[in-house]
Amino acid sequence: MRKMLLGVVVVFALIAITMPASAATVLKFSSIHEPAHPSAHTAEFFAERVKQMTNGELDVQVYHSRQLGDARDNVENVRNGSIAFTSVSISNLSQVLPVMDVWSLPYIFKSDDHYWYVLNHPRAMEFMKQLEPKGIKTITWITSGARNFFTQKPIRSAADLKGMKIRVMASPVMIDTMKALGANGVPVAWGELYTALQTGVVDGAENNHPSVISMKFYEVSNTTASTSTCGSRM
Repeated sequence: MRKMLLGVVVVFALIAITMPASAATVLKFSSIHEPAHPSAHTAEFFAERVKQMTNGELDVQVYHSRQLGDARDNVENVRNGSIAFTSVSISNLSQVLPVMDVWSLPYIFKSDDHYWYVLNHPRAMEFMKQLEPKGIKTITWITSGARNFFTQKPIRSAADLKGMKIRVMASPVMIDTMKALGANGVPVAWGELYTALQTGVVDGAENNHPSVISMKFYEVSNTTASTSTCGSRM
């Protein structure tokens, strides 16, 4: 089944940092995910490796669970230098540069091999360099798995989505994708999604399985459909 790239990229601020030679330079890494999420583990591993490879000269401090803001906040805070690093679903970068939303198109990958072939191709990073004048540099790509629907009622075909309110990121492509499927795409901040599902503001959402588990969305949604609509992070 073809995948849709909802990229997660590890990005960092293009800022100059000067510190006394005797002191470690402290850099903040903001994550929206809970510590048990694969993306959070990646952030911790990144911090450890940076400290090791710089002999302690750089100290990356990881803040989990939206302590420093939600995804859109993190994007802006990277740009203004409040934080140095974040990992973010690419759809959230469309607020900075609309062309980034091309990665949000559904089912553009034929397989996992095709997915990684594209992301590891030099042209992918060349494309991402368009963000550098905006104060964002891409380091690498990570993934927590393809995104699937989780809803209050079963989805067995696209017809079952008709009229449903599905939470999406604030991405025009994602909103239009839901419209094409007969649903209504409703942008909701990640930290507000549990309550939105619980209170019926939305009828469902789409994300990868680790996110559903770490945020306990299974407590407020009844079914899941393995649609593999989307797939990546940077």
